[in-house]
Amino acid sequence: MKSGVRSVALVLLAAGAVFASAAKPAPQPGGFALGGPEVVKLDWNTRALQAADLDGDGRQDLLLINNNRARIDLLYQLDPSKPAPTPGRAVSDNRWEPVLEDARFRKDGLTTGITMYDLAVGDLNGDGRPDLVYTGNPDTLTIRFQQPMAAGATRS
Repeated sequence: MKSGVRSVALVLLAAGAVFASAAKPAPQPGGFALGGPEVVKLDWNTRALQAADLDGDGRQDLLLINNNRARIDLLYQLDPSKPAPTPGRAVSDNRWEPVLEDARFRKDGLTTGITMYDLAVGDLNGDGRPDLVYTGNPDTLTIRFQQPMAAGATRS
């Protein structure tokens, strides 16, 4: 199995395991239940999957390094009680373009502009918000502190 295929499969399996509890009713005592697969289209050169509540809504979101685009992909978990948004599609009369994504995540990204090797997330300055740490080339260690939102701002 190619390394890229292994990475994508790992991300999808990890995402299913991390978020399966939100998709299924409570398991029987002493057991557990997994939800069905959820598809999130990712680039091949991804690594360092992390889970953290990035936006303070109580749901675990996903972060991962995307070296194809020199950025950190942020996958915010959507509210399961609300209907999922319909994925955008390119308008094309002469191509069949199936829906490739059905997971309950909103994609966002943080451009770094460098090749990254590893990623960690945690509250590093005690403000209650998760901060990002990553290693890469040419910058050996970068820490990005999450800033408070401006008054009146909303998360899209």
